[in-house]
Amino acid sequence: MMSRRKVSALLAASAFVVSATAGLAEKITLKSNDGAVVITGELVSFENGFYTIRSNMGMIGIVADRVTCSGEACPDTKEVAQPVAPAAVETVVTPEPVVEPVVAPVAEVVPETVKVIVAEPAAEAVVVEPVVAEPVAAEPVLVEPVYETVDPATIDFTVKGSDTVGDELMPLLIKGAAESLGAVVKRREVGERQSVHTALAAEGAGDALFSIFLEDKGSSTGFKGLLDGSTAIGMSSRAVKAEEVAEFLAAGLGDPGSFEQEHAIAIDGLLIIVHPENMIGGLTFEQVSGLLSGRIVNWSEVGGADLPVTVYSRNTESGTFSTINDTFLKPYSVELSPSANIVSGNAQLSDAVFADPGAIGYVGFAYQKDTRPVDIVSDCGTVAIPSAFSAKTGEYPLQRTLYLYNSQNELPPMAAALIDYATSFAATPFVEKSGFIGYSVEAESMARRAEILSGQIETMESPSEKALMAELFAELGEWERLSTTFRFKTGSSKLENQSRRDLERLAAFIAENGEGREYTFVGFTDSDGPVEANRKLGLERAESMRAELQAILDPSLLGTVSIDAKGYGEVNPVGCNTDFAGQRLNRRVEIWMR
Repeated sequence: MMSRRKVSALLAASAFVVSATAGLAEKITLKSNDGAVVITGELVSFENGFYTIRSNMGMIGIVADRVTCSGEACPDTKEVAQPVAPAAVETVVTPEPVVEPVVAPVAEVVPETVKVIVAEPAAEAVVVEPVVAEPVAAEPVLVEPVYETVDPATIDFTVKGSDTVGDELMPLLIKGAAESLGAVVKRREVGERQSVHTALAAEGAGDALFSIFLEDKGSSTGFKGLLDGSTAIGMSSRAVKAEEVAEFLAAGLGDPGSFEQEHAIAIDGLLIIVHPENMIGGLTFEQVSGLLSGRIVNWSEVGGADLPVTVYSRNTESGTFSTINDTFLKPYSVELSPSANIVSGNAQLSDAVFADPGAIGYVGFAYQKDTRPVDIVSDCGTVAIPSAFSAKTGEYPLQRTLYLYNSQNELPPMAAALIDYATSFAATPFVEKSGFIGYSVEAESMARRAEILSGQIETMESPSEKALMAELFAELGEWERLSTTFRFKTGSSKLENQSRRDLERLAAFIAENGEGREYTFVGFTDSDGPVEANRKLGLERAESMRAELQAILDPSLLGTVSIDAKGYGEVNPVGCNTDFAGQRLNRRVEIWMR
């Protein structure tokens, strides 16, 4: 079921109010191509690619190529020309005697003039110039959505929260969980952004295994639902806020930021894209801001070709634009360029950038297509490579984690099973189908990283740091890096929640792919403290991760793989050590494989 806004937009684009009275008086049903709108009425006429029907909304004209027709009275539309919108025409006939004119088919339509051939008794046809009235814009026809009713007794549990998660990702995860049980999901729309998902056993022929009420009206509503007990699972496109944690603790509902109550399920990210032939290097945040705001009008101003900049953007109501606005425009007290070309979606924006050599725009990771993503350079010079891999490592700045949350209260069994499924490897295909990035383990060559590091070595002033970086550089060419990356709290070896789950995923990856391979845990730190102390801390973290992995690996695997540990401390930062966010990125243990 579509929202009222979508139904209105579809009809406004394809329908016009008509005043025809003669008709065929036979019922037909017109269904929009996306299946969201169905209108039944009496077929009055079918001319010039338009249906005219009399429905309970009055007389309506609808473009034929926007709908499919069912019913015995449906005309054959195969040979119909492209629709021509009807013009209001007043015909003036001067010869005597005055008779009712018979209007023949329109012979020609040209701007400002419509020629009509009028036949009179006992006389040849006379071509007259009509007085042409200005076409009147049609008022959009509003169709009130009709929702099914819900019997609360049939609902096993409720999921509320983020529309980013709830729009496509959560329905797909519910579908995947049902399929793992040999069931098929039936979806019913029961309200504005509310739906019921029922899993039917035996491929849809059996009884209901579970029924979920899903409401996606924003991340905050998920936390509120957990607090008031109206939902079992909360969906969020952001981490829980400190004030929300305090409310949970005060209500005796546990800590929603704990490992048991916070569950990362996917990564959402954006790419800054340009035309594939635009060989511009990495762009700083300030440069991206200048390009998108129109302050920078030629690519030569940022080291590119002598070519005018063309900005492509989503509309300002888009959630995607909101992320770009908060990252690149607001911090620099600027707004989107007034000459920006506004497009309706990620796919359309990607196509527009591909067609324009001077273009710059932004899309989700799934919509890169044939455009070229641009590296993002931080204020301290670290380079974030735009890829799903760097998003999985947590080192790409234009990303956010998507979560499921629960309270300390005991979960319904199927709700717990849904969370387990959503955080498992099995959910990855459904996460990627929805356009997000999953947590499957990937391997990547470190050749690009070695290239970046070689340039940094030359700028190092400290002999000890320079020697350490040279040692690291020599190692990079021999190994691949896995996307699994473990992060720690300041000065400790305590893992973050996501890293604890990543350890289980790494163990599964090694069990499936690891026989005969070498792995090494490589520890890095932020820059607080002496160089040698940081190297020691990095090594300690790497060794602790090795021990934790060995503890959960199948003992039979330990004799078939080699697992080592190294420490490089503060060298090779992936974030700026001048702020908390950058320091957090640098406190990490990477996994290398060869």
